[in-house]
Amino acid sequence: MHRWLKLTRARAVGRRSAVVPAVIVVAALTGCVQVPTGNSPTTSAPPQSLEEQLLAMEEADHQSMSGGEEDLPLAFLSADRNAYCVIGPKQGNHFENPVNPLMAAGEKDDTKLQVTAVYCEFATYPEPEKVTDDCYGTNLGFKGGTMMLTAKGAVYGGCRVGVTVMESEFGPGAKTADGPVASLPVLREDYAVEAGGYRCGDNGGGMICLELENGLGFQVSEDEFKILGKTPTK
Repeated sequence: MHRWLKLTRARAVGRRSAVVPAVIVVAALTGCVQVPTGNSPTTSAPPQSLEEQLLAMEEADHQSMSGGEEDLPLAFLSADRNAYCVIGPKQGNHFENPVNPLMAAGEKDDTKLQVTAVYCEFATYPEPEKVTDDCYGTNLGFKGGTMMLTAKGAVYGGCRVGVTVMESEFGPGAKTADGPVASLPVLREDYAVEAGGYRCGDNGGGMICLELENGLGFQVSEDEFKILGKTPTK
């Protein structure tokens, strides 16, 4: 297990199980135990980081989440129906997404290395902080609502036209249909799924995903997004 993951997971589990004990004074010579009364000063454990919260979550049964399949991609829907995520193979701009096969359409660039990545879409989401893509020179269509996480970092928003599949089924004003998102297995709140070197879970405040080797990741809620960890330098 990678050193970053071992240290962080140990802290997460330790904080989750920590209990502040009552102050007990033991009389060493007499063997008597005195329990003080009144208002005794207490200390509380510091709040867990998002990374620690995710690592402390109980892991969902992989078989039930994947339909018994061991290979990627693995797709799932959050309990609040605000996000779906896919952990799957990515090669250049091609990503195997069972919800949206168009992401793997076209000819692959075999000069690019195939890696594992996480892709998520959101029904209600914040706007990007700034436009980082000129949409192939058009300067149109850069929107929020998507997140792509690889070992090199997390990218929120992207160049697109129209609504995403997630918005079409669960976005504001949409009526939930028997579409590809609605048919995904549901990941319960405070449970995590782990595959391909990534871990994702919902803490009730948004979807959190981490690349476990170096701790890169993100959290996205209806109101904000956070990029976790430090992008490696080239």
